[in-house]
Amino acid sequence: MRRLSLRDAGKASKILKKLGLRINDEGDVRSAEALGASLFLVALENYHQAEQEVAELMASLIGDGMTEEKFLDLTLDEAMPYFEKLREDPGLKGFFKLLGKLS
Repeated sequence: MRRLSLRDAGKASKILKKLGLRINDEGDVRSAEALGASLFLVALENYHQAEQEVAELMASLIGDGMTEEKFLDLTLDEAMPYFEKLREDPGLKGFFKLLGKLS
């Protein structure tokens, strides 16, 4: 799975907008875990609005013959390791800061 790049910012920005998520780096007092759980619930609630964009981004990151349709056909157990790899991307924090400035 490739690392995030600037070209992914447009796709990710569309996803965040459709999910109704805002990246805010203004010192929220909530813990990182609470914030992550809150974002996860909002994302899950609105996932249907960004399903295609998520599949497009993930297929692009995974490469190796992965298509949007193949990604959407994965079981949750098959898809979760890809989301874990994305979460571990060393550039993810900076990527979200960039998205916060774009949105």
